[in-house]
Amino acid sequence: MLPPGGIIGNTRDCTFSDTVDMNGGQLRICWAAFSSEGFQIRTYSYQILQYSPNYGTQITPVTPVGLTTSTIVTGLQLEEHYTYFVKVYATNSAGITGEAQSQNFKIDLVGSGLGGLKTGVVVAICIVVVVIALAIITLIFFRWRYKKQKRAKKEHRGNMKLLKGTMFGLADYAGDPTQKHLDEIRNARELAFLITDLEGSTALSAADPKAFRHIQEIHDAVIREHIASHGGYEINTEGDAFYITCHSFIKLKPDVSYPFPVPRAGATTLMVCVS
Repeated sequence: MLPPGGIIGNTRDCTFSDTVDMNGGQLRICWAAFSSEGFQIRTYSYQILQYSPNYGTQITPVTPVGLTTSTIVTGLQLEEHYTYFVKVYATNSAGITGEAQSQNFKIDLVGSGLGGLKTGVVVAICIVVVVIALAIITLIFFRWRYKKQKRAKKEHRGNMKLLKGTMFGLADYAGDPTQKHLDEIRNARELAFLITDLEGSTALSAADPKAFRHIQEIHDAVIREHIASHGGYEINTEGDAFYITCHSFIKLKPDVSYPFPVPRAGATTLMVCVS
């Protein structure tokens, strides 16, 4: 009664290794099923021994495990510099016992100690990778936000440059570039750009052109007075509309939005609109 090939394994995948990694003092033993012609196997047992030239020193007693062909032995204190082997016994229904013996193997306590260390190293590496990934994501986000802010500032400067270019182009074409506040406005970082209009001026001009000319003269005089008092600059005029730039839209607008009485009985009141 022999196990086929006399195979006894001492690793997790039931193969044999001449150097065993003791994981927490555990040793896995597995073997091929024994065969007994005419009889059934009733039980298996195992025994771990330390190798010696004569026979072997018992490490564990003969321990029955039933009909299973593998077991995990715990609480072992095998030493690194000694050689060990395993014996497996099979007893059939007739009470006959046969045995098989494994090859000799040694214990790798260094590798066993590194088992937990390897797990710790893996966890530490994972933490480092996560931290690095978060740092890279944060860096990318801040670089993206910085570039976005830089583009916004560049766009703002471009818009201001375009506005000033338009303003000074109109000034060179229709205005007086030597006007009092032009140099201050030219060097300003921010400008208010305004356009005024007389509400209902089209209807009044058609109804009474003479009266409207009088209204427009008053309108132009008042607007220019406010432009001068608030440090603004008249870029151009078109009909009753003024194109104005100044430092503060808030300072100028409330002062010029008021009614103009029309010098004709029964006429409606006109308003100056600032946009």
